[in-house]
Amino acid sequence: MDDFRRLFLAKQVIFLGIFSCMALCLPLWLNSRPLPLLPLLEGMPVIRHPFDQVLLALTFLFGLVSMIWPKKAWPGILFLAGITSIMVQDWNRMQPWLFHFVLLLVILQTLPTLYKRYLPAKPVLAAFQLGFVALYFWSGWYKMNDGFSNHIVPYVVYPIYDMWWLDHHLIHRVIYRFALLTPYLEMATAIGLLIPKTRFLAILLGSFIHLGILFLLGPYGLNVNEVIWPWNLVLIPLLFLLFFRQKTFDFDRQLFRIQWIGLIALALLVVFPALNMTGYYNKALSFELYSGTNFTRHLQFHRDQVKTLPSHLDEISYNFKDSIYIRTYEWALRDIKTPPNPDPRVTDQWQRRLLPVFNPERKEPEPPGR
Repeated sequence: MDDFRRLFLAKQVIFLGIFSCMALCLPLWLNSRPLPLLPLLEGMPVIRHPFDQVLLALTFLFGLVSMIWPKKAWPGILFLAGITSIMVQDWNRMQPWLFHFVLLLVILQTLPTLYKRYLPAKPVLAAFQLGFVALYFWSGWYKMNDGFSNHIVPYVVYPIYDMWWLDHHLIHRVIYRFALLTPYLEMATAIGLLIPKTRFLAILLGSFIHLGILFLLGPYGLNVNEVIWPWNLVLIPLLFLLFFRQKTFDFDRQLFRIQWIGLIALALLVVFPALNMTGYYNKALSFELYSGTNFTRHLQFHRDQVKTLPSHLDEISYNFKDSIYIRTYEWALRDIKTPPNPDPRVTDQWQRRLLPVFNPERKEPEPPGR
């Protein structure tokens, strides 16, 4: 299979993944909803209803055209413009799966031009492979902590103890230990995909990881966060499309032959997640997934700050001492069908956004943490 065919097929698979994931959390993409919008630039105006639905429909249409005719450039450009306009209106729309897919599509955007001009696709393939591998590397890197082994692993493995056809000894000796090794397996997959001699084993290992995630988080396991199920399913064929029987080449020579927009996308996938270690980059965009260190904290308001609490928050709020708490994770799962962005700065913005709603007479919100 030549490079162009690999990448055009990968483009179609990515669109299939985007449409499947977005369909499972459809309320997230609508602006008329109880859960407030949190723009990337605080105070930025958002698109009003029903124009948000028009934009969403047009974006879907352009994406569908680009999926059916991947060799055409203009539908992909319009899709990227539309989906970017939708994403910047709300931090919770900056989902790791969408962020990853969109940046990979940005890297692929020059492919139709190269195809028409009979230019080689190797630079685009090299950038695409490196951006794809970054997901495994950073996801494994941020799981290397006690929170993952002490909290996340028991949390995701516990439900399968109720499966009558699974022996408890097998669960503890095999499945539990496999889950503990996930960070190292993910990083081994990332490194193995870049080495020709270990590439096929890395493909099998990566596929095994995704099937394990589907088993533990799917309907027969924890049965939560359905939006990541198609993400994991789509990544398996992408592994084979990008790396199976694919000859290696010099990344340093090929990467600087792609356009500047592709280099920016690649940097956001490969380099910028490292900034999360110092708190300068968003946790979700760094692929800090089920790491045990990115729990979304509850919103906390002093009783004096809350004059009226909307009735739709009764079931996800509780009182403790002199404060009222709102369970953000449950609120997001209920109203937008997906977990919220776990970054503390997003939660702070969320809290500031709700203060005028809870206390209309208040002129200026207090700084977060007071």
